[in-house]
Formats: sequence, structure tokens, C-alpha cells
Amino acid sequence: MKQDHFLDTFIKKGVSKTHVQVLKKFAANKDQIIKDSTILRGNPGVAPVPADSIVSEPHYLHNLVRGVYKPKDDDFALSIQLNPESKWGSEITIDDEKETWFIKYDFKEDYLYQKEIRSMKNCYNKKMPIGVIYKVKPGTNRILGLGIITKVVKNNFTIKPYLLEKKNMLNIDEDAKSIAINEIKKGDYSSRGQETTVIGRQKQRIFRDELFKEYGNKCAMCNLGVENYLIGAHIVEFSIMQKDDPINAMNPSNGILLCRLCDIAFENGDIRLNTNLSIEVSDTINSKAQLDKTLRSWLYNLNKQIYPTGNSDHPPIKKFIEKKLEQIAKKHNKKYTAIQKSVLA
Repeated sequence: MKQDHFLDTFIKKGVSKTHVQVLKKFAANKDQIIKDSTILRGNPGVAPVPADSIVSEPHYLHNLVRGVYKPKDDDFALSIQLNPESKWGSEITIDDEKETWFIKYDFKEDYLYQKEIRSMKNCYNKKMPIGVIYKVKPGTNRILGLGIITKVVKNNFTIKPYLLEKKNMLNIDEDAKSIAINEIKKGDYSSRGQETTVIGRQKQRIFRDELFKEYGNKCAMCNLGVENYLIGAHIVEFSIMQKDDPINAMNPSNGILLCRLCDIAFENGDIRLNTNLSIEVSDTINSKAQLDKTLRSWLYNLNKQIYPTGNSDHPPIKKFIEKKLEQIAKKHNKKYTAIQKSVLA
């Protein structure tokens, strides 16, 4: 039986269903980096953010106009954007090492913000969280997740992270999984942040599950079938994909199921995968094998090539293998020459 979502209790306190659903979306998108403003506010003057797997109506996460966003005809503030360039910008402290942050947001005596001030005080009185966005730089926002107003002195608001009980993380993980699946259906394999973000973890699980299907629960290079010793390895490293091809950073077609030993050798370039799916062992590791019986035995039992099963929709893609080979060649100061005969598109 599916457990009730912990945020749904606020609907009974007079908060709209859409408002609560957007808060769920903030929680699921914690630590995501947003470079496309339409994800937060839709197309200004044209349409809001469309309904999705979490929010059942067109909506806004923030309108990016004022610091505090209060939806029309809503008594509660929905979200806040912290801008380091604004007059309040210096009043946020982020400690990524301890995974926490602290905000002092002071409206001072600015009469132009009375609606926003009232909406923030309403959140404080109801102990209701708000979505928190930090403007990293022009055109780049980071969703910090949910915040809770812990103190109000006149028009000065202290906001801290909304701490979630362990049982409530099940709700967040389910929401994040729903978002991840829908993004993947649209061809978006990005994590918009690190693999450790909430959605990043879900896409990492999907990445790994697809590779287990594609390679029949065995290491593609040595056939080891012990699950705890198998990992979903990126062909081109995740950090490089984040920079060069972010939409494919978590694409299982840029992956291969390997045991931990094969993964280390593959990452170092000691074992190489060619575009015809053949496996090539470097001269360096071959020479070491002459002196090490165990290493020699392991190399002897490696497959001559990998054999994807076709049981997933994500077989390896040629462009990722070529990019990996180029990186290996660059690392060893050699010129990369692609193998012409390829079984990949």
C-alpha cells in the first residue's frame, strides 16, 4: 500500500493542491542546476510550465521577477530566489560540505513588498515550507530544495533547510523516480547536477538496471556474474559528459556492465573497447602479465568482444566509444585511428 505523501497534510490546512504539488517538485529536484529558465517559469507571456508527472496543472516554480514568489490568489509564498547581486544577496550561507544552508532575508521597511511579507508570515504561522532557489550566476539557478521559516523579526525572515524524516524520503524518491522516467522518455538523460542529487540517484539506478538487462547480469568483458561485484560503468566518464554532452550524461548507451576489476582496467585504458565491439588489451598490461601469473590468468579469460543481448533499448553507441578511445590516445600522447569496420550505427 502506497504511503500518504507527507506534504499532503497542508491541503487540509487550506493550501491549494497545485501549491503542494509544486513543493513536492522542489523537494524532488533538490540540488538540481537549472540553466533553462522555462523549467522554472515557462514561457513568460505565453504559457506557464506544463503539467507533468508531479504537478497536475500548468504552474510556476518561480516567476523570476521578485525575490519572493506568491501565486495569484494564494495566501502563501510558494518560493524564494536568492540573488547574490541583489541588496539581500549577502544574506545566504551555503555549506556544501555539511549539506546545509542558512538564509537571513530582510525586506526592511520596503512598502512595495507587503503582499510578499504577509505571504511569508502565513507560511511561518502554518509551519509550511517554501521552495528555495539560489541564483548561482546569470542564467544559472540551483534548487536548494525546501526551506522552513524558523524566525520572524519585523520584516526579517530566518530560513533553514526543511529537514525530512527518513520515512518521508520514500515520498521524495518516488517523485524523483517519476520525474526521471518522464525525462528519459523525452530523451533527456541529464542529471542537471551530480549523480548524488535526488533525481541523479534515480537516473543512476535506471542506468544500472538497463545495463544489467543489456548484458545478462554478467560483466561484459569477463562474464563474472556476482551482482555485488558488478557496476554500471560509463564509457565516457560522467564528469566529461556533464561538460561536453550533459543531456546524455546518464544515457545507458554510454555505459557497459563491468566487474570492479574490469572497470578499473577500462577506466585506465588498459582494456579498450573498439567500435566493432572487440576488446583490446594494452601493451602495458600485457607486459605486466608476463611477470604476474594471476594477472595473466585473468587476461586469458577475457572475452574477445562484448555481446549486448538487445534486452534493453540502450545498446552501446559508436560516438561514445570513439570519444573514449580518443581520450585514451590523448592520455598516452598517441594519435587515435578509428577501426573502420563497425557493428554500431
